[in-house]
Amino acid sequence: MIISIANQKGGVAKSTTAINLAAGLSIAGYKVLLIDTDPQANTTQVFIHPSIEIPLEKSLYQVIIRFSPLSAVMRETPFSNLYFAPAHIRLSGVDLELAQAFDNRSARLKQAVDQIKSQFDYIIIDNPPSLGLLTINSFVASDKLIIPVSTAFFALTGLVQLQETIAMVKQTQLNPELDILGVV
Repeated sequence: MIISIANQKGGVAKSTTAINLAAGLSIAGYKVLLIDTDPQANTTQVFIHPSIEIPLEKSLYQVIIRFSPLSAVMRETPFSNLYFAPAHIRLSGVDLELAQAFDNRSARLKQAVDQIKSQFDYIIIDNPPSLGLLTINSFVASDKLIIPVSTAFFALTGLVQLQETIAMVKQTQLNPELDILGVV
């Protein structure tokens, strides 16, 4: 199963939810891949010290923009059954780069995930706090969504736009099977 953790609002524990869900599933004996699509790379920094620069060619940027196989950027973690694909700050410009693409720019992550998904029981995707093309790519690649929210007014009002984006992904046939697994 491929699960995206998403909300356009920052600071609602998307990365924390993704990391802990992936860790919990791996502890339970499932083989898990955690994909960091957020240019802030907070999830990546859990596994790689922030002072260590991640080479661009070994990050998700290469998968989305240069069509590198996901297997070429995946890394093992010190934890049994848990692997991750690191983000890079260059992901912050991906929306502009994809806007100029003539191919199915919304399905690049899905194409990469489809090549390796049989190797994993779960793939967890941590998303940026926006509803741009990176998040759309995650929604297209995913079976389910988990939406972390805080109870603050502005966090709750952002759910309306997120629901509209999910409906658009389903209605345009990018991923008609996408369902919300839950709200945390």
